[in-house]
Amino acid sequence: MSDVPMLKYVVLGPGDLDDLMTLLAKHYFSRENTYMSVGVTSATRRDEEDIKQCLESGVSVGSREQTTGRLVGVALSYIITSNSSWYTDEAKCSTQAEVTMARILNTTKSRVDLFQDPTVKQVLYMDIFCVHPDYGRQGVCKKLVQAYPQPGLCVDPNSTQYMKCSQPPRHT
Repeated sequence: MSDVPMLKYVVLGPGDLDDLMTLLAKHYFSRENTYMSVGVTSATRRDEEDIKQCLESGVSVGSREQTTGRLVGVALSYIITSNSSWYTDEAKCSTQAEVTMARILNTTKSRVDLFQDPTVKQVLYMDIFCVHPDYGRQGVCKKLVQAYPQPGLCVDPNSTQYMKCSQPPRHT
């Protein structure tokens, strides 16, 4: 496919929020089964707080067209530590559909003990994967996963590059 623009894979940060919400509204919320079944629509910005959390973590990655800069794929994640909460706050939900979605997520999360093994101190929680339909079946998701930082690396606060760090990124 010679007419497919080249993609670059980048670390996403808070400055990517608007592009990200546009991509998710058009190509994630309208196709994700759980959201659809409870009636959460792309008009809601409820997930924006959780998405900001992912963007601030330094471990979310995206793919952009090199020629246009358009965001066409994302893998949103954050680090969960043994003392951080990963539950969705129902009080922040503004519609019954959002409350229902939060309850489904919290019920599922309550059945998983990420820190059952006492040697585990943190876990990379991969939250949302989305690829624009124009780029489906082209290995974009695989490349997004490969773009994740290796253990012991963190994002240089002055750039979007990974560097060695003494402590992995923290998320509370």
